[in-house]
Amino acid sequence: MVLSTINFVSEESISEQSWFQAFALTKDIDEDDTPFIALGIELSAKLWTGDKVLSKGLAKKGVNIIVTTADLKKLIK
Repeated sequence: MVLSTINFVSEESISEQSWFQAFALTKDIDEDDTPFIALGIELSAKLWTGDKVLSKGLAKKGVNIIVTTADLKKLIK
């Protein structure tokens, strides 16, 4: 039931430009996060994560693509 509401995106559908941008942003933070950042860039979407290292690293670079659980709680209230 849960999987029926999720849209899976093939990595091949993400543009090369988004991949390059994402790698440039994550290479000195955590390269394993590159696909998630690339997807966020491609979709012009925020990413919900609890990864504090990623959040802080991107914030230091002036990138506002991350939403934390605390952020979501504030929005709900």
